[in-house]
Amino acid sequence: MDAKNERIDQWTSHGIIDNEKLVCQYMTTDTHKGVFYGENPLKETKSILAFQIIVMFALSRITHFLLSPCHQTLIVAQIVAGIIVGPLFLGRDNTSFEMLFPTASIMILSTFAEFGMIIYFFKMGVQINSKQIFMVEKRAVIIGISGHLSSMVLGIIALRLVERFTPLGSEKLSMVNLAIFGSLTSFSVISSFLSEMNILNSEIGRMALSTSIVSDACMWVVYFIVINGTLALERKSYKFLLEMSMTIGYFAVLYFLLRPLVIWISNRNPKGKSMTESHFLMIIGILLIVGLSAQIAGQSSFIIAFWFGLFLPDGPPLGSILSERLGTIGSTLTVPAYCTISGLRTKVPNLVGPKIAFMEVIIIAGYIGKFVGTIIPSLYFHIEFWDSFALATIMCCKGLIDLSLYNILLNSKVLSTSFLCPFTLYIYIYIYIYSIF
Repeated sequence: MDAKNERIDQWTSHGIIDNEKLVCQYMTTDTHKGVFYGENPLKETKSILAFQIIVMFALSRITHFLLSPCHQTLIVAQIVAGIIVGPLFLGRDNTSFEMLFPTASIMILSTFAEFGMIIYFFKMGVQINSKQIFMVEKRAVIIGISGHLSSMVLGIIALRLVERFTPLGSEKLSMVNLAIFGSLTSFSVISSFLSEMNILNSEIGRMALSTSIVSDACMWVVYFIVINGTLALERKSYKFLLEMSMTIGYFAVLYFLLRPLVIWISNRNPKGKSMTESHFLMIIGILLIVGLSAQIAGQSSFIIAFWFGLFLPDGPPLGSILSERLGTIGSTLTVPAYCTISGLRTKVPNLVGPKIAFMEVIIIAGYIGKFVGTIIPSLYFHIEFWDSFALATIMCCKGLIDLSLYNILLNSKVLSTSFLCPFTLYIYIYIYIYSIF
């Protein structure tokens, strides 16, 4: 076998295990001599990664420009761009798809995207005023709990009705988790959308923020219980109680040890001067330690990074400097990469079949429960009808953190792989419709 064929073979799939392609390649590759010697630069790791980043960045910006007449946000354009490069569009041409996303490069792109998303969610948490969490009104608590429970209960009722028509078998647990996590309303998503729609400081905007905080708090409690409970059922062990206790202790370390450390580092800068490079790198190093320790503790590094950022003060000097320096990398490079990875998982065959139809019934039931469970108590508290209608619509909104959560649940085997595609498309469609109105 000549050198040319060897280089091609290292990018070729040699088998499939658990519906995943298995790739054989050399640990080291020869240095490319360039196109003048007949070499293909897209067969080299660094070149293909750089090319993928350029394509994703350019495509997301072009999509944002084309969707701007419909008042679409940048995150919508990035998600749509992720669909375009996936199997639904670009993936139909196998030659172009394999050239841009060879199998051996997917793991490298995933690593880059997940590393960047840690930075993105950390920046998102830093930008949020954590004091709002402790300024929630009584009516916001009732509306938030009502909407969350109504969505969950109606989804489970729909699941029970579905069971009468067809046996779910091994998919039943995934269906239950679908009903539970479909009731999520993320505080960070609501805050981001309200800010981009310029209604963050309006009365309905403040009410939506307070209500989403309550729903978010309910969701994280359920999240830790379900994730650890699922692992306990698989392993037939009750160590999840110990793991949950360690998780609580882990958050205590973040708040009472690492938070003061980061604030102390930022305060060592002279007043009136920007943060030094060494201090900034120390904070980034602490963030990476937080992400690593989260994985060791069995938790998502995205979510832990978000809460660590939420623990830090959002104002100057720390909050403003971190948002400024991390904004470009997090928002313009890594988010499109992560959306692309999700788009690559979105496959058309997963959109057909009776179980998918039943799953869609559960999702729609959850949306109806969220809407009704929000609008009825809002009217009870004498909020005007159209304001109540707008609040209920906002509370049904989904975003990037929901997409990340579903990928986490998929990797944790809490959800089945066949559920990701419809779930992802529902997020895309709802974000698009919500942004128009």
